[in-house]
Amino acid sequence: MRIRIFILCAAISALAFTSSGQEDPARSLNRGSNQVSVTLSNSTDSSLALKWVDFDGRSQEFGSVSPRETVTLETYPGHLWSLSNGKQIVVRYRATAAATQSLALGGSAVPKPIGSAPVSPPMTTSSPQQVPVQPAQPPTIQQSGSQFTPAEANAMVNYHNQVRGEVGVGPVRWSPQIAQFAQQWADEMAAKGKFEHRPRSQQQYGENLAAGSSPTYSPLDGAKQWYDEKKLFRAPNGVFTAALMSAGHYTQMVWRGSTEIGAGKAIIRRGQMKGWTVIVCNYNPPGNMIGAKVY
Repeated sequence: MRIRIFILCAAISALAFTSSGQEDPARSLNRGSNQVSVTLSNSTDSSLALKWVDFDGRSQEFGSVSPRETVTLETYPGHLWSLSNGKQIVVRYRATAAATQSLALGGSAVPKPIGSAPVSPPMTTSSPQQVPVQPAQPPTIQQSGSQFTPAEANAMVNYHNQVRGEVGVGPVRWSPQIAQFAQQWADEMAAKGKFEHRPRSQQQYGENLAAGSSPTYSPLDGAKQWYDEKKLFRAPNGVFTAALMSAGHYTQMVWRGSTEIGAGKAIIRRGQMKGWTVIVCNYNPPGNMIGAKVY
């Protein structure tokens, strides 16, 4: 039996089974910011596609759970997940507020929660929809694509998802390709000794920058600087305007449309900031679009 860990931050609540006789929104709900852990055991003979249903009811793929495999979801209360056998939805599961939860799927693919009373049969779609089974996602980031260590890359993703979970938006995932793009700009700033954004004509993604002079300055220190702008975020209707640029690093972190991040780092080699560490984090799709809702 293999065990994998899925870091799935955004507001995912303790999952509860949904039967066809229950009314339940077909989308994730924000029911808390405390992360919960769901152990999922697939004892069936089929690979099951795992998807997170976001706050607009759109499904986002998170790989698959192989036969006889156990995975752990690190998620948040209220978040909705679905498991499909490639032909139809086998079960939907909504996270609850319990710190630890377990879900076992038996040979008939009927879910039975470990250590609890039987539940209603799972909801299935009346007209089965073909769902391609995706390759399993790695438990952690193995190669960052930049000067970030895998541990730093994982920490950056987890911190972003913690911050995003506070406002009920879905998780982001690490992209080595975006990280490579970010590293190129970090290296250029380091060589030129200039701390500035990539020119708009060259930019493909949203971008946050940070820098620190301490020898122990870390990528998370930079991310925490961006998060500190939360106190400057004043948008009663949630719509991004030019007046919110002072909180622009924070709003990019929690932008609901962003689903991928990648980051790089370098040591500035010349100029007044020589010896400083510079952090570049890029976001796809980019945020901070005037007139659009932040979350």
